This record gives sequence, structure tokens and C-alpha cells, in this order.
Amino acid sequence: MKTKKSENTEEKSNSLWQKTKYANLVRNTSSGKYFARFRHNGKLIWRGLDTDVLSVAAQRLPDKIKETKDEQILLASGSDPRITFEAAAKIYIERINGSHDFKPRTKAYHQERLDAFFKSWPDVKPKAIKDITKAECIEWRNRFAQEYSPTSFNHTLGIVRSIFEIGIEAGARRDNPAKAKEMKRLSETSKRLRLPEPEQFEKFVKEIESSGSGFQNRALNWFSFSHSAVSESPKPNTSPGRIVILLAARSSSTAHRKPGLKVVMLAKLGKCR
Repeated sequence: MKTKKSENTEEKSNSLWQKTKYANLVRNTSSGKYFARFRHNGKLIWRGLDTDVLSVAAQRLPDKIKETKDEQILLASGSDPRITFEAAAKIYIERINGSHDFKPRTKAYHQERLDAFFKSWPDVKPKAIKDITKAECIEWRNRFAQEYSPTSFNHTLGIVRSIFEIGIEAGARRDNPAKAKEMKRLSETSKRLRLPEPEQFEKFVKEIESSGSGFQNRALNWFSFSHSAVSESPKPNTSPGRIVILLAARSSSTAHRKPGLKVVMLAKLGKCR
């Protein structure tokens, strides 16, 4: 026998939710939004469809029911399809810190890059990985690429991709939006070495010669140079009492190639009188 209180509660509930001509689809009379209402393994489940248009809600209903049932299956297996980006990032850092393949400085660098990422996109922390869109990732990429060097950007992007992979492992999604073609890495061009102009070098030599350090007959031997690759190292003047500055070309392949050219200065103190 129903009491007056239970009858009032049921009446209020019925007035709040309006049935539709579609099974498992109801409308909230207060907000006008549609919801999926169905049972799975004996449990009553509610899911919002984010629309107040009946035709749109009916179209979204089958996918929402399937998505929710898949979530329930994964949860029962120990996975977490609703894992947030922050939770996945925590798993990533734990894996890095627990690995013997990385030195302490490398581990700290991974944390630094992750901190920089969260500083640039703080709102992503509580978001479920399954809800993060490719468009959001592209917007972050374009913004972050303007603020950081190519090397820092590429390392950060690699970490973000790995975190999404953890979300895929958890069953949160099947694709990795951080690997979309629009999420390309930046080109890392090696910094071009800028040598001093001859006038600057001569001034440097004169300042050393007039430094009054106490050594007699002190001089600097300067060899002409240019910004092009040095094919052969000149023979320095190694007479006693002279400091020799030797400009030598060193490249990963050949001294005749400009890419990768590095110029080193070698100093040799001769016998002083």
C-alpha cells in the first residue's frame, strides 16, 4: 500500500521526467535536455545526451548506450575508460621515475616539461582523456610552439603523446590526437656558429698583449679565418714566449662541409723567458 509521501515523490518524479516515443529516451522537463535511461547488469544508468532536440537525441542514443556499456565492461576488468589526463600523466611520471634507463637529471627534465605543459594548458588536468578533442590539441600545439624552442616543444609533444597512449591502454579511446598530422614536430636546426670579425679579434689580441701580466715577449699568433669551413689547420708559430691560438675545423663528417661545423680554439703557452 502506497503512502501519501511515496505517492507525492512518484508524482514529482514523473513530472520531472517525460517519456518519449523512443525506448530508453527521456526528457528533463526542467532543462528541456534529453537523457538516456537504461539498465545494464541490473543497474539503472543515466547518461546525458547534451541536446534539447528530440531528433538529435534519438540519433545519439544508440552510440551513448553502447559507449556506456563498453565503459562498464572495462571497469569490471580493472581498466578505467574514464581516466583523466592528470591521472594518466601521473602514471607516466611514475613509469619514468621507476625506470633504470634514465638518469636522475633526465627524470627531472621529464617532470619539468610536463609542468610546462600543464602551465600552458591547466584546464586539461581534470578532463577525461576520451573527451579531449583533436581540435583542442592542435590549438595547444600552435600556442605552445610560439612560446618555446623547437627542442623543448618536441620533447613536450613526445610526453603528451605517451600520456595519450596510457589513456588508450586504459580503454579511454582508440586514437591518439597528439599524433594527428596537424600535430607535427618542429624542425630543430642546429645553431649557426658566429665567429668574431677580424677587427674584433685584433682588438682582443691587443688587449691581451697590453694586459701587463708579467711575462716577457708575450704575443698572440692569429691565423686568418672566415665563416666558411677551414679545410686545413694552419701551422702555428710555436716559438718560445708566445701563446698560440689555433683555429681548427671539426665536423662530424668532413671539414669541407659547412653543416655541423664547429670551431675550437686551442691555446698553447710556450716557454717564457
